[in-house]
Amino acid sequence: MVGPESIFISLKRNKTVLATILVIPVSVLLIGFLLPQLSAPDTTVNDQGEVVPLDDVTRSQLVDDRRKTWAQIAVGIIVMLGVLATFRRTSATERTVHLLQEGQITERFTRAIDQLGSDNTAVCLGGIYTLERIAKDSPNNDHRQVMEVLTAYVRENAQWIEPAEGEENQEERPSTVIQAILTVLGRRNADSDGPDDRLDLSNTNLQRANLEVLSLARANFAYAHLEGAFLLDANLEGAYLPSAHLERAFLSGAHLEGARLLGAHLEGANLYIAHMERASLSAAHLEGAILIDAHLEGAFFSDARLEGAYLSGAHLEGAILYAAHLESVNFEHSEGLTKQQLDTALWDEHTQFPEGFEPPPMRQN
Repeated sequence: MVGPESIFISLKRNKTVLATILVIPVSVLLIGFLLPQLSAPDTTVNDQGEVVPLDDVTRSQLVDDRRKTWAQIAVGIIVMLGVLATFRRTSATERTVHLLQEGQITERFTRAIDQLGSDNTAVCLGGIYTLERIAKDSPNNDHRQVMEVLTAYVRENAQWIEPAEGEENQEERPSTVIQAILTVLGRRNADSDGPDDRLDLSNTNLQRANLEVLSLARANFAYAHLEGAFLLDANLEGAYLPSAHLERAFLSGAHLEGARLLGAHLEGANLYIAHMERASLSAAHLEGAILIDAHLEGAFFSDARLEGAYLSGAHLEGAILYAAHLESVNFEHSEGLTKQQLDTALWDEHTQFPEGFEPPPMRQN
């Protein structure tokens, strides 16, 4: 905020500028009034080349003309100084407004953090949405900090805790506060993310969370638990999901292009028409997963477990199936599948291939 000292300095500067505006043109006017009188000649040269005295009328006219010229100069200087003063005053005002805005954002940020730590759900939600507004109002200075605060809250308050021996995983939905934060993260302005920014939601418990249509590209979900989560049409391009748990998750139409799912668990997941081009699924578990009409061009399935998965109509151009388990997989109507892709893959008599496709000799464990 602007204090008394700042106001005093501003007034002092304004007085200095005002004095400059007045002194310079007044000085020019005084010079312009006196100098023509003192410097005007008393004689002139006539047509015959003779030096003759200058009459009073002509001399007065000459002095007046010179004074008019000096007056015009003085007016020009006043105008120029006025423009300069206006520019300086405008710049000072803009700086003051900017400082006030920064101060207000800092105050709002601090208050929102306090609200976020409240035990009252309504107060906590108010803090979350205030932080979201701050990120939008100050994308260059505060967007990253807001995202870091919100993701840190989720990691702290929705941390995955392994069930005790003999206890079952209840798969409870996230709390209202955690769900609200996930929604805010997913609808952020991703253009404000830095080139190295990545939402860190690793090792979190987000079972049955609603992430439908949200933008979580490049997010870090390493070791996160998302069993039964709703991710329909979600944007997870380039996301980091090693060893993540997505069993029975709904990923229809989701974008997972270039995502890293090494060792991820996708048993029974619904990936109907999902986009997984160039995704890395090495050693991933996709037993019984639904990949009907999914886009798997260039995806890596080395050592992946796909037993009983449904890949009918899937696009497999360039997919790597090295040592993949394809027992009882349904490849009917799939596109782009070649013998070379199956040279090292493991399949059995229950594996269904597209009509007319001649697979290589059967390989089993």
